[in-house]
Amino acid sequence: MGGVRDVRVPFTSVLDRFVVVDGATVKEGAALFVVSAMKMETTVRSPCAGVVRLEPRTPKKVYPARTLAATVTPAPAAATDEAWQPEAEQVAPPRRWAAEVARLRARQAEARGLGGGKRVERQRKAGKMTARGRVSLWCDTDGAGASCGSASTETWREVGSLAGTDTSDFGEPTAFTPNEEIGGLARLKGSPAKPCVLLIDDFTVRGSHSAGDLATGRKRALVEHLAVQLSLPLIKLLDGASGGGTVTAGLRLGASYVPSLDVRNTVLLLQRGIPVVSCLCGPVVGVGALRGCLSHLCIGIRGLSQLFAAGPPVVAGASGIPPPAKEDLGGMDGVAGPSGAVDVVVDTEAQARDAADTFLDLVWYQRRRPWAGGAPDGAALLGAVPEGDSQAFDMRAAVLAHVFDEATFFEVGRLWGTAAITGIARVGGRAVGVLSCDSQDGKGGTWAADECRKAMRLVKLCEAFHLPMVNLIDLPGLAVGVEAERAGSIRAGAELTQCLYASTVKSLPIVVRRCFGVGGALGVDPAGFRLAWPSAQWGSLPSAGGVEAAAKGNPAAAAAIRVRTQQLPDPLQTARRFSIDEVIDPRETRAWISTWLGALDQPSQPPNAKL
Repeated sequence: MGGVRDVRVPFTSVLDRFVVVDGATVKEGAALFVVSAMKMETTVRSPCAGVVRLEPRTPKKVYPARTLAATVTPAPAAATDEAWQPEAEQVAPPRRWAAEVARLRARQAEARGLGGGKRVERQRKAGKMTARGRVSLWCDTDGAGASCGSASTETWREVGSLAGTDTSDFGEPTAFTPNEEIGGLARLKGSPAKPCVLLIDDFTVRGSHSAGDLATGRKRALVEHLAVQLSLPLIKLLDGASGGGTVTAGLRLGASYVPSLDVRNTVLLLQRGIPVVSCLCGPVVGVGALRGCLSHLCIGIRGLSQLFAAGPPVVAGASGIPPPAKEDLGGMDGVAGPSGAVDVVVDTEAQARDAADTFLDLVWYQRRRPWAGGAPDGAALLGAVPEGDSQAFDMRAAVLAHVFDEATFFEVGRLWGTAAITGIARVGGRAVGVLSCDSQDGKGGTWAADECRKAMRLVKLCEAFHLPMVNLIDLPGLAVGVEAERAGSIRAGAELTQCLYASTVKSLPIVVRRCFGVGGALGVDPAGFRLAWPSAQWGSLPSAGGVEAAAKGNPAAAAAIRVRTQQLPDPLQTARRFSIDEVIDPRETRAWISTWLGALDQPSQPPNAKL
């Protein structure tokens, strides 16, 4: 049992009171006395079972640390069990927190009510899901109910569930409006489920306007910072103003404010190559529209989404014209098409979730995965390009479908810059950027300013996620004419050139058919590795236009020049001069890409090389 055990004051403090009497028999761990310092009480307990002897110490007096306050003479446990009187311990019992947890659950239940029954019903009548319903749609579920939302607690952990505005009576709210942002850690529904940070607008609360509530900015900044801190993809489900202010807020505050944008965390994610995906789940205006465009991928839902800097009432007030319809002002047919502000347009929110899942698989979670499928039918590539130079053909169906893994091409920006094809696909399970040309676009496949900007966006996407890029070229050149010049096609081409040369993206150009002039040169680095099909044609400009320029209006000279130039585009002639690295059988295209990708995996220098 050992000798007598000393029990001392643990630190300089007030000896508040003794709990036991001199000579009491106690169990190990029984309370002996209580000290207090800095308004905090500490109970000192017996180091063993035995008989207590108290030192002559005065309660309510300050004693220095290590002052002897009591001794305990060890005694057999059976004896202490028999003599122990629990009622002698007068230390206050530990506080029970069940009541506080009940208050917590009540406040969370109040927050789950969103903006109230009428507003929730209005949201559903508009064909839109509620913010809480979106948690269930986007997050992986296992049938269990979450404390705040309908997804499983294992797949959805909400942050700031109690945030909101209220009127209160001595700290207890009498009327509560939840915050218009819902956010937290989630696992995106898919195969497999993917960890991410989810930030959702609640349109039923003031149309997701902040109304001057400072908590909105703080909550959004914290949720977005979680994505930065944990290096997790951020998914923003936007519906409304996404925190923008209102006239009503200014009247309530009695002052206006200098506009500002707290988007630094989103910008950090974009700069660090951590995926940011925006989904437009309704009309998105002002700050929300800007936040939608600050993303690697912006998804719109046809018939449900609109995107504009200012809504119809503001447009009418500023211009003096009748307010335009929301679809006319910012519908997907107008925004995703001519402007390119939206990258992918789908028909339902479930399809939007699937698009986000596919994109994140390609650029983040499974950039490389085992490919269980067989190789596509490469034999079809032999007849992919029509023999007539002026015949348009379907690059997607005739070429891309037979080069990349089956059903893996994820196209981005199909409805704008239509002569350029951009997206991500897989070769043997490995994700690669895809750049190509569409001769069926109505402009013969020539690139104008929009196509150049679209290609730049792909290059930046590949740069962000370290994806190599395959460029299948059928480009007759930049668009020409008054309209093209006014649109700034050559300026956009120069910006694309700068982007390509400044980028570290590894690119494999394969000339499928036409490659002429400035436009053709954009994707063919003269110092890089280049392949071509036997159907390739190239030059400073197409021979038809070049003949007219060279003949200077002389028909006889034009005829003679035309005969001589017919042999110039022959790729085999160019290969003899080694101006193209290799002319390949189209059926071997996939094999060449695979070999090139394998070469990229090798170290840039031998492991033991000395600088």
